[in-house]
Amino acid sequence: STRITNLVLWWGGDIITNEMHDTQNALGVAPEVLEAMDGLHSGLQYLLQSNPDLNIHVVGSVGNHGRAFTQKPVNQAREQEQSWEWAMYNILRDRYKGEKRVTWTMERAYHTYISVYDKTVRFNHGHLGWRYNLGLGGVHGPLWKVISQTWDKQKRADLTVCGHYHTLTPAAIGRPYMVNGSVIGVTPYGMNFGYEPPAQIYFLIHSHYGIVNQRALFLE
Repeated sequence: STRITNLVLWWGGDIITNEMHDTQNALGVAPEVLEAMDGLHSGLQYLLQSNPDLNIHVVGSVGNHGRAFTQKPVNQAREQEQSWEWAMYNILRDRYKGEKRVTWTMERAYHTYISVYDKTVRFNHGHLGWRYNLGLGGVHGPLWKVISQTWDKQKRADLTVCGHYHTLTPAAIGRPYMVNGSVIGVTPYGMNFGYEPPAQIYFLIHSHYGIVNQRALFLE
């Protein structure tokens, strides 16, 4: 019963595995990047071709796995410029220059802010500024603390969307944040933290009520 003509499509980082955590990969970094970029491109094409009236606004955030240099310490001031994902996003943005139905926001900063109706939505990958540390109750305590005590004091947002922890966490009326799920699903390293099937979160923003109709898109 809802006709959707405007979609915010968040590319939230960790699109590739790379060589973090001494991961034993079947692919090298270059094939990973090409495979991932093909997936992003084909997904965008599918949405455009399947929905002729749809306008898409792509928001790009880089993750920790996409770093060109995985050694520490990390130069956080240049994280975007040293990311394979940042390169992928910009190549695809250039590829879609002639497509008026696709617009882009890719900030050279950790946080990205966009407006949806009168709501401000904050996007970041979720890997800087706070740590889950297997805390009681999942991400809720540490994430709410950094939002309320740090991020909102810098710039307030009505909703924060992040990822990184591969744990799909919906928002609530009194809990204005959500954590996206994982595309990759279980990995040898991830087995240390349990298992969750690969899924992405999808939700609608109502012009008056805010977030409505949240659900998982399962990818298996």
